[in-house]
Amino acid sequence: MSDQAESNTKALLAEIARLNKINQALMNRAESSTSVMGTDFNLFQTAITLEDQVRRRTGELEAALQDNEKVTRALRESENHNRLLVENSPMCIHEIDLDGRITSMNRAGLCMLGLEEEKDVQGYLYLNAVSDADRQRIEVLLARAYAGETGHFEFNASGPQGKIYKSCFVPIKNKEGGVEKLMGITEDVTEHNKADELLHKSFEEIEDLYNCAPCGYHSLDKDGIIIQINDTELGWLGYTRDELTGKIKWIDIITPASQQTFRENFPLLKTQGFIRDFEIEIIRKDGSILIGLLTATAVYDVGGDFVKSRTTVFDITERKRLEQKLVERETLFSAIFNQASSGIELIDPVTLRFIEVNPAACRMLGYTHEEFLRLRLFDTQADLNEEALVAAVRQVEASGGMTMENRHRSKNGDILDVEINSRFLDLPSRRLLIGTWQDITERKRAESKIKYLAYHDQLTELPNRELFYDRLSQAISQAKRKHMRLALLFLDLDGFKAVNDSYGHEAGDGVLQTVARRLQACVRGVDTVARLGGDEFIIILSEVEKTEDVPGVAAKIIQKLEEPILLNDAHQCSIGASIGIAIYPEDGYEIDKLMSAADSAMYESKAKGKNRLTFFKNSMSEQVDRQPWIAFDEAHLLGVSEIDLEHQELANMINKINEVVKHNLPAEAALKLFDEMISIARRHFETEDLMMDKCRYPEAEAHKQAHRQLVGEANYLRRQFIQGGELLVLQYLKDWLLPHILGMDKPLANYLIQHKD
Repeated sequence: MSDQAESNTKALLAEIARLNKINQALMNRAESSTSVMGTDFNLFQTAITLEDQVRRRTGELEAALQDNEKVTRALRESENHNRLLVENSPMCIHEIDLDGRITSMNRAGLCMLGLEEEKDVQGYLYLNAVSDADRQRIEVLLARAYAGETGHFEFNASGPQGKIYKSCFVPIKNKEGGVEKLMGITEDVTEHNKADELLHKSFEEIEDLYNCAPCGYHSLDKDGIIIQINDTELGWLGYTRDELTGKIKWIDIITPASQQTFRENFPLLKTQGFIRDFEIEIIRKDGSILIGLLTATAVYDVGGDFVKSRTTVFDITERKRLEQKLVERETLFSAIFNQASSGIELIDPVTLRFIEVNPAACRMLGYTHEEFLRLRLFDTQADLNEEALVAAVRQVEASGGMTMENRHRSKNGDILDVEINSRFLDLPSRRLLIGTWQDITERKRAESKIKYLAYHDQLTELPNRELFYDRLSQAISQAKRKHMRLALLFLDLDGFKAVNDSYGHEAGDGVLQTVARRLQACVRGVDTVARLGGDEFIIILSEVEKTEDVPGVAAKIIQKLEEPILLNDAHQCSIGASIGIAIYPEDGYEIDKLMSAADSAMYESKAKGKNRLTFFKNSMSEQVDRQPWIAFDEAHLLGVSEIDLEHQELANMINKINEVVKHNLPAEAALKLFDEMISIARRHFETEDLMMDKCRYPEAEAHKQAHRQLVGEANYLRRQFIQGGELLVLQYLKDWLLPHILGMDKPLANYLIQHKD
């Protein structure tokens, strides 16, 4: 029951009580009177009237009491209903007293705080539930609420959970209008805010996806006006959004040629709902052209009327440029392929069948194009069997490509020397082996001839000095491995000068040719006959088992050369030969020592009367063997201590290598010393180069070039050394070092001494 209803009821009860008292007093007076005349009647009448009023007021009171009972019942029902609403509300509803402490809280609030009983929260300061960052702001709002102002706000809760609450303060006032407490309603919006944030982020991502997509997007209304366009397409075209949207028709920014395409396709889009993959030339703001590939779908309203297009645009300007370039390249490739003078073959690496060949390949091998494509790679090979061919293809694949020389067999059986460049070609759908080759038959013949001439005497066609040194090096290495001997016969013709003087040089040349043939007839196929120049010849007798057999060969040569030689003009002449013989290893381990021994013995033969043979004396050999192979004497000292010491170090290192080779020590030891010697040489060259730069030596460039030449040949010499040419390499180094010291280092030393200040 409300306070007003209770007050009204009390007033009615007081008035009825007062009327009852008056009525009772009047009735008592009336009953005590014996007469109803005059004032007593009036008094009675008054009492009756008052009783009627009391009865009416009592009726009113009973009606009021019934109404109050109804109001009270309704109020109680409303109060119960409100209590149920508060208790079952999903939001926290709480009361805060004037000290800022919580006095009551519903179940939802208790659950929100993780509490079970209301008593656990009663007296708790509201601000203690607020994070430090938000406390001052909420404190201001709390003060305003105490002043009668309703406030709505969000705050971050204290504690590690990171909760976010949305709340409000509602002031509750007393009868006098003063605030007696606050009603608070609080909701946990942590997940809601996260969802809002995710939704906002999702909207941003969708917008970003639309605007920053790798393709253009735009929409046209039914009149073809641009009503929407993304940032990507705007960037391509160079316009701002305000310049285009709602103002420009699409047809106004495309080329005349594309306008016709648009006129044909836009109505089609409206009727069928889509168009796909058509090209449009779009005019950028700067006037340049962008080629776009467009696909569009239509958007209709509920009545089926066209509203707008959704169009994707892909910039294919670069693709079109590349396509054009590809066409040009294909045309160029076709021209090169068909007009090339070299043969070009495309081969399936699995079946080794020809996939394509050019006209040059057909022409050189004599096949028609159709015949060629029925062949396998093996069918055109002159030397390689199928197994070797497969191995070669694998080698090409492993190396990534290679160039090699080979021989092809043509349709009519002719053999062609060819140089082939092969590599694998990876196509999108398959892998092919591509071979480009040219006929080098004539070149090979010329190279063979040139090589032959480079190593043979042009007059006699015997090996020349260079080939002889190589043969001698090989023969010594072989004799050392087999523990055998070899004989070196140095031969000088007797009486040859008289033939030249009497019959002329042409006749002399004929004599030399005859001598060459006769010498070759006197030796075996494993032996070597060489012409060193003039009338000097030298013979290597390899794999000599018995030294006693050598004089017989030499005597046979002398006897053969004594036979008359017929000249071109029907004349004839006779000559002889003085022969000096040196034996490996007794007379020397090194090439130059053997040559020197044989040469000395030859001169002794001449001194004894010519036309005879002489062996090198062993006593002389023993004396020479006691000396270092490279004798570094006073003539090689230059007077610059640093250079002299390094020269001596180089000479000593070459002598060490020679000793290792001579005594057949492990090849690894010799190779290690060889590498060390090259390092010493490099360091020595650097020393001299610095000296030349410092004193500005006039001949520095030529001197440095000699250094660079030897360093550049180091790898080649090393390979020769490994492959059995160690004696030839050592001889080369000796022949390089000593003349270099005397010819180039000595002038440098003199210059350094003169300009030492």
